[in-house]
Amino acid sequence: MIEFKEYSKRKKLIKFSDHKLGTLFFTSYNPGETQILVRKFDRELSPDYVHSFVDCFKQCKRFIDFDQILSNLITHEEILEVGNDFVVRKYSGISTPIQSYYDEYEPIPAPPQWGKVKLRFEELNKLQYNYKDQKIIKILYASLVKENFTSYFHDDLEKFIITEPNFLIEDIINWN
Repeated sequence: MIEFKEYSKRKKLIKFSDHKLGTLFFTSYNPGETQILVRKFDRELSPDYVHSFVDCFKQCKRFIDFDQILSNLITHEEILEVGNDFVVRKYSGISTPIQSYYDEYEPIPAPPQWGKVKLRFEELNKLQYNYKDQKIIKILYASLVKENFTSYFHDDLEKFIITEPNFLIEDIINWN
């Protein structure tokens, strides 16, 4: 697998922000090319957690895909590439994140689908699941119902898009 240093040179990455789960980088916009976001595991999560992060990410997607109600309301970005100390996903340039519904001064009205998402999570919390699926439900709830910048509603698709689950550090550290 490739190291971040080499990948960064090849893609000419630009630092986006420091984040507790790892520094974020992106590529500049080039017409016809997919813009990417790269998370380097260099902060509270070391490169040792790349595989836990990827597995947890994929399991969140699996849970949505297998739940008939959620899959009609939500889509989930995929990891495009995995390196020794980084992961790559599509950069979405979120326009109106879920956080906007909670704005104290000028909240944006949530689409009607948000009520359906919240209701489904109420139902899921009443059901019995294995330990990992309970963790996934908690992560997805944080990604779709709580204030966050990682999910948004796509008007054309009429679905919420999770660009990256709203993980806590302990979600990844305690994943396996």
